[in-house]
Amino acid sequence: MEFSTIVENRHSIKEYDSTVTISDAQLKSLFDTVVLSPSAFNLQHWTFVVARDPALKQELQAAALGQPQVGSCSAVVMVCGRLDAHTGVREVFQGAPEEVVAKIDGIAQHIYANSEQMQRDEAIRGATLAAMSLMYAATDQGLESGGMIGYDP
Repeated sequence: MEFSTIVENRHSIKEYDSTVTISDAQLKSLFDTVVLSPSAFNLQHWTFVVARDPALKQELQAAALGQPQVGSCSAVVMVCGRLDAHTGVREVFQGAPEEVVAKIDGIAQHIYANSEQMQRDEAIRGATLAAMSLMYAATDQGLESGGMIGYDP
């Protein structure tokens, strides 16, 4: 599907058909695409938590201010920002020349290590890009999705 068509066709769903399920293979395909999302230093300042169990989705629905889509969807994907992503430079760049890894690691540590604000800002930016990519990837695969706010644990 053309990207412009994906953008034009994507819309937020407020209530899903609860009889529809998403397979492990579909979720894997979505995440395989989403991990290609842009991120600072390619550190992927996000992680995903997936809930498909009906009882757990009901608990999440209560915490999500009763929003019906949480209970009726096939899977709730919580996109979480990673404050500590800057600690993974060496893992991400494993196999690269040491001088390159050291330079990138030094820059990342300089930016993030002593700044909770920068860690938070990058986690929000990265998670937001990943969430957007997830919703577009879902549309591309013929799945429905919807971004949400409103959570009171």
